[in-house]
Amino acid sequence: MLRGVFEWVVLLLDGVLLRVMSRFVHANKKNAFLKGNFAPVDPSDVFVQDLVLSRGSLPDDLEGAYLRVGPNPSIQTPSKAYHWFDGDGMVHAIRIKDHKLAYFRHLIQTPKRKLEERFQRSLFVRFGEMSQLWYVIVIAVLWMPLRRKLLSFMPDKVEEGTANTALVYHNRSLSALHEASRPFGLYLPSFGAVRSVGYNSYNGALKTSMTAHPKVDPVTKEMFYISYSPDYGCIVGVVSPDGDLLRSVDIGLERRPMIHDFAITEHYIIVMDLPLLFRPDKLRETKDLFFFDSSAPSRYAIIPKSARSKDEVIWFSGPSCFVFHTANAWEEGDEIIVNACRFERFDLASMSLDENFSFGKQPARLHQWRFNLRDKTIKETGLMDRGGDFPVFCDTLIGRKSRFVYVSCIEPSHDSHNSVCKFDYEKKQVVNQYSWGPSTFAGECSFVPRKNRTSEDDGYLVTFVHNTATNKSSFIVIDSKTFAFCCEVEIPYRVPYGFHGIFLDEEQIQKQYGTF
Repeated sequence: MLRGVFEWVVLLLDGVLLRVMSRFVHANKKNAFLKGNFAPVDPSDVFVQDLVLSRGSLPDDLEGAYLRVGPNPSIQTPSKAYHWFDGDGMVHAIRIKDHKLAYFRHLIQTPKRKLEERFQRSLFVRFGEMSQLWYVIVIAVLWMPLRRKLLSFMPDKVEEGTANTALVYHNRSLSALHEASRPFGLYLPSFGAVRSVGYNSYNGALKTSMTAHPKVDPVTKEMFYISYSPDYGCIVGVVSPDGDLLRSVDIGLERRPMIHDFAITEHYIIVMDLPLLFRPDKLRETKDLFFFDSSAPSRYAIIPKSARSKDEVIWFSGPSCFVFHTANAWEEGDEIIVNACRFERFDLASMSLDENFSFGKQPARLHQWRFNLRDKTIKETGLMDRGGDFPVFCDTLIGRKSRFVYVSCIEPSHDSHNSVCKFDYEKKQVVNQYSWGPSTFAGECSFVPRKNRTSEDDGYLVTFVHNTATNKSSFIVIDSKTFAFCCEVEIPYRVPYGFHGIFLDEEQIQKQYGTF
């Protein structure tokens, strides 16, 4: 009983301390990512069957499930302390089977989420709180480790991941990803809402986090990943088609950058060491633990897939920039071609500090790098003038030459992604564009190849969109070859803007393991 009273006192002190401290973080600031369609929805699971099309007709050969994950802060979060990257992962999905549609959502039940739900408070440091040096020292360095030791229900190590960033299907298993933790397994029944399974450690072999954007080689079926941390730099690894972690290699980073994505070709892994750097010493100046150093070069690591040592890494240097998302890579003779959406510079702090933040203020643009392995030179070319990000392409061509990429675009005078553009790498131009409509915005699309397709672009683009004028969300399908509209179904619940999605066909759904 005394122990229970003691822990109650610790929790009371914790609540008072965090509330007082958070009042001084970003004082007098509203948060762009806690309002409008970024605002969270109720954390309860939802499953709605027999949705009716608002307009158009559902393609006869489109069957499976479209799932998209994104942040949904389920524990009350002080506006001043929240960053878009912080929210717990929530899956929103459309199931298409026998020409019927259903919608479901599920808040992923990570250990972090369960613990915080039990005590109705944030028990872990959030990204958005890392903006003031004194707060980092008092809360993150001093109080939270002490609190963990004082409370018996707090394990020595709780995986703090949110599973909120992306989804991957490999070895007959579906996982939600967050680059600060391991993959979190999900299971999608033949017809029903997705369920949380648990973290996948690959039989205990995965000792680090895993990137939010692993790459599954379409030929070998191996899954390549990276893991980065201020503690150890960057590791590249490979998982066999059967789910065994085969090897991991430290690539020998000399600095500590943020590395959200990477690329593969048939024989190489490409890691971008860009100058958005972990620099706690700059915290007072930048209001963020990551500092973009425009005076520092961008560095690129070309790593043979068979590499066993950092001595095999080939390094290139170029002008400073930043990349969140790559748009495929391949080999041509002595050259490695990498495509990605490139920022001239990126201010990470503005996403939580600027109450009027918009993606249009610092857009990325589709860009191409050509790395010559023979003479060790780089040639860079801007491919698109208009801003855009979240590129997708036919995933059966990952690491092989592809012709088309679909980019979520931001038109001039708009503050978010209001259209999707189809870019042709051969013609080096945008060949199609589809606008989501007045006051309507979306993020990433998913490319769904048509059954018995006849060309690379033969298929569909699917996504969730949101109309800010009506505050209604919809699921939309367009033809990825012609950009003709196919159909729209209005969702009876608001679907907040999210990060990344995946489309599972019927065969993938039926073959799932469901356990790790």
